[in-house]
Amino acid sequence: MGNIGIKLEDKGRIRLATPKDSHAIAQLRMKFLEQIKRYSEEERQEIFVSQKTMFEEAIRNGSMQVWLFEQNQTVAATSALRVLSRQAANGRQAELLAVYTRHEYRKRGIATRLVETAIAEARRSGFSTLVLQPTGDSFELYRKFGFIGNARHMSLSMKHQETLGSETSA
Repeated sequence: MGNIGIKLEDKGRIRLATPKDSHAIAQLRMKFLEQIKRYSEEERQEIFVSQKTMFEEAIRNGSMQVWLFEQNQTVAATSALRVLSRQAANGRQAELLAVYTRHEYRKRGIATRLVETAIAEARRSGFSTLVLQPTGDSFELYRKFGFIGNARHMSLSMKHQETLGSETSA
């Protein structure tokens, strides 16, 4: 897959992450987590190492794909798709996670493009359902894509999402 190289209006691009990107991904993940809870320096270091290791291993073994938005050699935003079930009674399921944009890059459509990229990959890979845990800031973004649920858990039927896509293109 390599570099999908989607270019955005503000001269940034979206590309698929490699294991070498795990440090930058973990840094953004820490920014997100620190918005939710305050950590001691010791906790912060422990969580950072855990996150870096988790992303590196998951990207390497193919259980997760992570997309980065880069501008001027800065990773400004991420999104990830993690396989939850390879085969289940109701079809294959994946989780959309790690959708985060640095504050100075927000309100430019970057998260929207990253979510579109992840949904397209989920559809291409044959997943029947996407699930996620929204934040207060992200709830409406996900509703726009057809996710249903509440402030703790949302899901998207890929069949429902395809219907939404055909309605908006008409």
